[in-house]
Amino acid sequence: MIGRSAVVPHAPALLAGVRPDILQTHSLRRAVGALEFADADCVVIVSSHGTWAGVYERPQGSLDDFGMGPIAVTARGDDEIARDLKRAWGRPLLDGPADFGVCVPLLLGLARDRPVVGVALPEATGPGAHPLDEVLGASEELAGALELAGRTKDIAVVASAHSSAGLSPRAPLTEVPGAAELHSEVTRALAGDPFQARTALMELGRAEGACGVGPLSLLTQLCRGWSCLSLRSESVFGVGYLVGEWAA
Repeated sequence: MIGRSAVVPHAPALLAGVRPDILQTHSLRRAVGALEFADADCVVIVSSHGTWAGVYERPQGSLDDFGMGPIAVTARGDDEIARDLKRAWGRPLLDGPADFGVCVPLLLGLARDRPVVGVALPEATGPGAHPLDEVLGASEELAGALELAGRTKDIAVVASAHSSAGLSPRAPLTEVPGAAELHSEVTRALAGDPFQARTALMELGRAEGACGVGPLSLLTQLCRGWSCLSLRSESVFGVGYLVGEWAA
């Protein structure tokens, strides 16, 4: 079954030693490392930054593309869950390094002692961006595939995502009108019934093409009516970073 879910950030700038002068990065790292998945047979990390949509064969990769030196990570995988998701979702197994949306959470200390499967949804931002409806459709289909896979194993699902990247003039998207209000609305909804965040997420996706819309939409579908165990929100570099945990 799927009985636990979480959201974590994926910005390389949050890694230890990259920006030690920013105090919020320390608290975010601690919050990610404190997430507990002891009851899960496998942790599935859902990213929106893959070159292609699909299921990674191996939870391993590096940050070479960011010019950050030899920063790499390898986690223990779960071949059975990877194959089950590939079959149920109808997307390919990806033979290659996992994208940074999978790697950064692992480098932040997520799921140290659990098998991991990385999944990439269609990108919602950047030059390879897909239409919002396609991203949301793929997210809905993945939710169904995860529920099928959860019939044989206990799975924890982690959305690798942030809310808005347009909260201040320093933000990657600069300041997007209305983004701060939508970030607050999404955060409030996630702290209650995550399903109630769906409308604000769609508005955020239309307003700025937020990369987290796909993974967060998945979380809202899987966690409808669940209890929020914890939720931390920090605005760093004009981005709304989230670390939270939900249980059925």
